[in-house]
Parts: sequence; structure tokens; C-alpha cells
Amino acid sequence: MAAMLEVRCPNCDDRYHVRPENLGKSIQCRRCEQVFELKAPAGAVTPAEALEAATAPAPARAGVGARQAPTNGSAGASDAAGPAHPIPVTDADFSSTVLQSPVPVLVDFWAPWCGPCRAIAPAVEELASEFAGRVTVAKLNTDENQRTAMQYGIQGIPCLLIFKDGQEVDRLVGARPKQYIKQALDRVA
Repeated sequence: MAAMLEVRCPNCDDRYHVRPENLGKSIQCRRCEQVFELKAPAGAVTPAEALEAATAPAPARAGVGARQAPTNGSAGASDAAGPAHPIPVTDADFSSTVLQSPVPVLVDFWAPWCGPCRAIAPAVEELASEFAGRVTVAKLNTDENQRTAMQYGIQGIPCLLIFKDGQEVDRLVGARPKQYIKQALDRVA
């Protein structure tokens, strides 16, 4: 059995046990709903890092830690072009954030208690990064923002709506594979 690493939510400190191969992926915290990247705890060495350190020449070993340090919140190229993570939207800012957006917007209608919503959250997070600057990815908690959910006839979640120029252009109901969502975004981006 693979060794598990303990990772904590940077927002609420909730603990998760993850396999090393899942490091670098994003999840949504079950407690505070914050989306965060699974990172190795300080001092932990992943199998990939151990292999790289063992096979790298001595000068390159010093650079292993240096390459990882900037990922703790530094802005990447996609951050400059637009959000690389899903942004939260509410009833109050839905119009200004979604309907008046100059780029297409994917809105994930979800709720914290919804298992399928949590299941697709990592794919939605990855798509936000992949489409940064071309599509804005937003998340609307239907428990806290019932007016907008009712306005758009959301009867089951997860439900992904794609808006372009203030109009709904596509609707994906239920948990869908990442590739299916990506194809829908490719049609509008």
C-alpha cells in the first residue's frame, strides 16, 4: 500500500490523507468549500522528487526546492490573462460578474452536500486554469443563492451553464467528464 501524506486545507486546517500521485491536483475542502491545490507537507519528499534528487547532478539538486517555492501563490502567466481558478458568484453579483462579462462564463451551480458536485470540482478547477483568459469559471452555491438558481430553472445539481454575451448558450446537467465539459467550452472560447 502506498504511503499516504497528510495535507491540510490552507483556509480552515481540515486534514486530508492523500496518495503522493495526487499531489498537484486541486480539491474543494469539505468543511470550508475553499478550492486548494494538494501540496506535500513541509519536509515531505514525494516519490518523484526522491527519484529526481537521486538521478540529478549535484548542482541541480539545490534547484529542486527552488523550483517548487514559487508555486506557493505566485502569479503565473495565466493569472495575468484572467482568473486561473473558479471565482465565487452570488445572487448580488451574478449580473455584473456573469452576464456582463466580456468573455464566456461557465457557471457551476453546486451545493456543499452534493457528492457529484464535489466529484466534478477538481475538473472544474483544472478547466479554469486551462481556459484562463478565454473563459471565466464561476461557482454559485445554490443553498446560499436560491434566487439565481430559481431564475435559471436549476432543478438538479451539479448543473453547468455556459453564458456568452449575457445569454445562456449551453447547459450540462449532472456530473460530466472533464473532456465533455472541455468540448462545450471549446465551442464558445
